[in-house]
Amino acid sequence: MKLDSAAPFDLSPKEMADRFGLSDFELAVHLDYDSVRTHWIELNKSYKDGELSLDWQSHQLIWEHFYQVRYGRLWILCAMQKGTVRAIFPMIKEDASAPWSLCDEFIIGREYFCPPDLIHRFALLLSSIHQEDMSSFYLPHNTESFLTAPSGVIDLKVDAETFWAGFKQKNQKEYQRIRRINADLITERDHVVRREEIAGILRSQLDYWVRKKNASSEDEYSYSRDKIHTDLKLMERAAEMGKLMSLYFYEGKQLIAANFSVRRGKNGVDDYLCLRDCSETQKRRSLGIFAILENMNFCRDQGLCFYDLSACMAPYKESLINTQMTHYHLYRPQKA
Repeated sequence: MKLDSAAPFDLSPKEMADRFGLSDFELAVHLDYDSVRTHWIELNKSYKDGELSLDWQSHQLIWEHFYQVRYGRLWILCAMQKGTVRAIFPMIKEDASAPWSLCDEFIIGREYFCPPDLIHRFALLLSSIHQEDMSSFYLPHNTESFLTAPSGVIDLKVDAETFWAGFKQKNQKEYQRIRRINADLITERDHVVRREEIAGILRSQLDYWVRKKNASSEDEYSYSRDKIHTDLKLMERAAEMGKLMSLYFYEGKQLIAANFSVRRGKNGVDDYLCLRDCSETQKRRSLGIFAILENMNFCRDQGLCFYDLSACMAPYKESLINTQMTHYHLYRPQKA
């Protein structure tokens, strides 16, 4: 039986359960986040409570401030077993021709929301989802339905000296050069988003992204604008949860860069967003890589061991990766 692009979304919950071998689950479809909130919070408490990536409010923010205004369709599958919620999959569809997606524009959507020992049960049901959306940094118990890809995880080591000892000398020299160039900057560590202060570099970053994407229409510009403003709302949510780590870089009294990362689990951090003055006068500073170098020190001082760049693995970051960790992608099973 070949699945068409609409399946399983045109089926009733009972038809879905029967068709995809999920008869031991009670399936329900929700069309808004409010109606699934109680189940979401229940699952979160039993699975990964306190993580931004699976926070109900964070996913609702993404929907309200980014996808909903683009006339997206929301389809949330909730799977129960004997009255207990076991899995929730929120998906969006931007238009009739687009594939169903698990909010892949945002780092927090790139993870399944069910225990690792259950994800394989839903592999066939999710086969019509855009395949890159189901990447996870956690090892599923059954990997039959997954492909692996290199992750961008940095092992921070116990101290900076041990960390840098493992790098080639030419790389060490390059990073030392970047530090020397930025030796005049004042770095302030924080756990909040300084909204008023970042206004200038926010405009500079947005203009840079628009130019980079050759955005020529209002729709293209609003896409980049809404994306970055939604990212900042997520960072404010991370701050409320006590998960945000922020760095602010000043040239004298002028803020020229800010870096935001989010704690994950007990000993990890996701590098999430860097805003900077993108003018030609500041280009020599390599502020993006300098922010990462400083943030790694910040994380190490907080007792964090792993620094994750996987969500945005630009080539200039690759030389920092010193592990062979992988993350997992759900692939589309072939059905006869």
